[in-house]
Amino acid sequence: MKGLLLITLLSFTLASCFKTDNRNLGVYNVADGYIRYQLNNFPFEINGGYSSFSNTGIGVYGRKQLKTTTGENTRYVIVGQLSARRSITIVIATDSLTTGTYTTSSSSNPITTTKFDSVQYSVNRSEDVLNLDIIRNTNGTIDGTFSGKLSNATTDTGTTMYAPGLISNGVFKNIAISYQ
Repeated sequence: MKGLLLITLLSFTLASCFKTDNRNLGVYNVADGYIRYQLNNFPFEINGGYSSFSNTGIGVYGRKQLKTTTGENTRYVIVGQLSARRSITIVIATDSLTTGTYTTSSSSNPITTTKFDSVQYSVNRSEDVLNLDIIRNTNGTIDGTFSGKLSNATTDTGTTMYAPGLISNGVFKNIAISYQ
């Protein structure tokens, strides 16, 4: 009986580790930046501002990038990263980010992406769109929600196939915007 109880306890512990492996489950300091979303129903939670990102590689931040000779649009880029293999980059092409609704674009350089291990989902086709609502833009920080579909393009025997990356329940809070 003790052996069965030990096996059951170890199974629950191992399952719990797998459940939290892809999320930063530390104490959430929403004041320092936070992104939460699901990719194909798999949850991601990332917190920590730019200083956390630059020190640990885990965190969230935003940047305004002005139009240049290599970048055809002024854009805002929101980055959240748990590791180099698990991240999200949201690109909003606009001169001035205000409260309202935005969509990602395949013409933006760089484009919106999310990575889950070795699979990168991007804005590959016109139907790959991420919809964002900026609900607060105050004192250099933004809050909002997002959802949509990106895709992973693979080529098999000369034919390109697209696997969907469905993004749902996306929320970001207190993302600090810096200017380049």
